[in-house]
Amino acid sequence: MKISVIHPAARPAQLASAIAAWYRKRANAAGAALPLEYIVCCHAEQAADFARLAPAEALRAQFAGCSRIVNSGPNHPTLNGRSSFVDNVNCAAAASTGDVLVMATDDLEPPESWDARILQAIEAHPELPQRALRDGRQQTEAVVKCSNGDARSDARDLILHPVMTRARYERQGWIFHPAYSGMYSDNELTIRARIDGVVIEAPHIVFMHRHPDLGTAATDQVYRWQNSREEFARGKETILARAALGFPHAGEERGPQPVTLYFGATG
Repeated sequence: MKISVIHPAARPAQLASAIAAWYRKRANAAGAALPLEYIVCCHAEQAADFARLAPAEALRAQFAGCSRIVNSGPNHPTLNGRSSFVDNVNCAAAASTGDVLVMATDDLEPPESWDARILQAIEAHPELPQRALRDGRQQTEAVVKCSNGDARSDARDLILHPVMTRARYERQGWIFHPAYSGMYSDNELTIRARIDGVVIEAPHIVFMHRHPDLGTAATDQVYRWQNSREEFARGKETILARAALGFPHAGEERGPQPVTLYFGATG
């Protein structure tokens, strides 16, 4: 089984060290890790910085199966003029060829043997729906809900860093619906996966999220852009419109049923 790690990157100076952790912590059963491709997608507006600080040739030389692509056609630039987080996730996913897609980020640290643990979690649930892939093979349709490394965060029913089989990806048509720029995209992913009955609970697989909201990272400009009031407002408008349609997948006019959402006083 081949794994595709998709990495929407925004911090070129941190990229090589982030990738290194994923390669270093792979399982090495029988002396060989599971096949892996690692696809980095960056903003076109940052292409020069990535070329200088994280050259594609150097990444390929250091990490077998690693490639870096540029998202030059954003659906809707964020307020800072860059292609959005969701655009970059979906751009990387569209270039992937693996049987399982795993989303990495600049601030996510994988556990030891993360690849083997994911594979074991999926194989432990043969009762989940089986779907035919475009190439004719049958595969389990699944989204794995891993731990975020924080009890408060894990208590929320929210899949923050998706791990999904290609069968699920092909059914959805994306990782996150392209109408989103970032905020609330993971809410839709989680709700529709619950409706479809394809979620695997895997709290024992802990991906440490180094994030200011968790007190494990300092705030920088990328976090400020991604967590602005305008981004929350854009995401809220999008999810309400999508919920009224029942969060349809690609090719669907409507989902199984409309979804009612409730927002607190802070929205």
